[in-house]
Amino acid sequence: MSLRKMILPGLMICLLGFAGCLVSKFTLAPLEQAKVDRAYVGNWDTSNTPGNDHADLIIRNIDDKMYYVELREKDKPDAERYVGFIADVKGVTFAHLRPMQADGDIPDEWVIQRIAIKDGKLSIRGLSEDFFKAKKIESAQQLRQVIEENLDNDAMYDKDSVTATRIAAK
Repeated sequence: MSLRKMILPGLMICLLGFAGCLVSKFTLAPLEQAKVDRAYVGNWDTSNTPGNDHADLIIRNIDDKMYYVELREKDKPDAERYVGFIADVKGVTFAHLRPMQADGDIPDEWVIQRIAIKDGKLSIRGLSEDFFKAKKIESAQQLRQVIEENLDNDAMYDKDSVTATRIAAK
């Protein structure tokens, strides 16, 4: 089994055990167009999310295009590290995340999740893998079109979501 195939199950669990997130080789916007929204940068605590163990989510600006994302779960010695960027779809923000692997390999796929900040809280909502299995998506334009057409369709999203509150830097 290739390392890439071993990493994908971890991606499928997604950050904090999100249920069945969408993993795609396509993105909602070209990486070259990405811009960091500094409102997402900071340290976040997910202990207020029912069903999830406590974890710290650390988000940093790399170069005003990409983010560094680190997940430190309670009682786990190693952090999970990702790089990512955000894309806007009709006023809704979607994060694209890719794991930073210890061997330097770069996976072809991105985990795509809907994110937002409201009332000082960060919400993260996975996209339903099952919803997208039924769609014929062979390009970035097709992926974007499906998401644009279903922004308010609950079937496109996983049932569970994570909410995080900002914490002071350590």
